[in-house]
Amino acid sequence: MEPGIQLARFLNGSKREAAERVINDAIAANPQSAELRRVKGEMLWSHSDSNAAVRLFDEALKIEPSYQLAHLSRANVNVARGEFKAADADSRSATSGDSRQFYGELPARLGASQATAICRSRSDIGAHQL
Repeated sequence: MEPGIQLARFLNGSKREAAERVINDAIAANPQSAELRRVKGEMLWSHSDSNAAVRLFDEALKIEPSYQLAHLSRANVNVARGEFKAADADSRSATSGDSRQFYGELPARLGASQATAICRSRSDIGAHQL
């Protein structure tokens, strides 16, 4: 995880300006980070700025076209905006690649049954991803 992401997420709820400074500084320090742009997009989306959020997800995907989490984030915003064709395309892209973006190296370190049980216990992982 990029430096500054956890702090920016923590500050986003109560100190929006400070969170924006932290994430902007992190982006300035690492301008080729798709992850930082996705996180900033999520922050903007949490404050109902869908246009800016989509712009940041687009930037993340220009840096890393196969970045599943950026596709998923953009799909979520597009669903809320009623742009279902765009959301569907991003959803397919989000679920078609290497699942390690979602799970990390967990399955490689644990037996398959242990990894599946842990993933099922997480509410943010759908059954179709197992």
